[in-house]
Amino acid sequence: MSTIVRMLPAVAAACLLFGSLGAPASAADTIKFAAAGPMTGPSGETGQRMRAGIELAVKEINDSGGIAGKQVAVDFYDDEGKPEGAASVAQKIASDPDVFAVIGHINSSASMAALPIYKRAGLTEISGNSSSYKLTHLGYSNFFRVIIDDFAQAPVVVDEAVQKEGRKHLAIIYENSDYGKGVYEAAVKEAKKLGVDVVDSETYTAGVDPTSRPSSPRSRPPVRTR
Repeated sequence: MSTIVRMLPAVAAACLLFGSLGAPASAADTIKFAAAGPMTGPSGETGQRMRAGIELAVKEINDSGGIAGKQVAVDFYDDEGKPEGAASVAQKIASDPDVFAVIGHINSSASMAALPIYKRAGLTEISGNSSSYKLTHLGYSNFFRVIIDDFAQAPVVVDEAVQKEGRKHLAIIYENSDYGKGVYEAAVKEAKKLGVDVVDSETYTAGVDPTSRPSSPRSRPPVRTR
């Protein structure tokens, strides 16, 4: 939670630096953020944890005097963890002239869908969860994150399996999303670097029972990395 307490002032500083100053004179005593994430759906638990952390952080910040003497307020939006939901939410946020900046989104695909809308509206987004490598290579100067990207995360897991546990063959199960595909790509690259085989791979869709799929990983040919 302390990360979120530190994040809110960081968002304010980033917005000041890059010109996302949406709060009008009528809201001079309040800095209003929008927080967007999956409050419902397969990723809803993660979204609710984000909301609880933000609410606690806002209380601590306001109890200690706010940011630059201003109180902090946050409106929460549910994007259901879907790109189309994120685009709809982003339109609502962009239409609110009181919003100073955006906290979120959680899912990488949601951030990708929302970023063009925030860019046009002059809003800064900072995410603690969207880790797709692509997000910081799309040319958006209004996006920041406080998490390492997939190309930094996945090699750590592969290194653990190969170098510490001595595994010679790997199978990878990953989410069928921008996040999952990025992790898979980085993991295969690291496996090739270490000279081990990815003998199989399988995708899954968040919220879908994996036992309902007609095929299994063992029914398909391996992905060779050497």
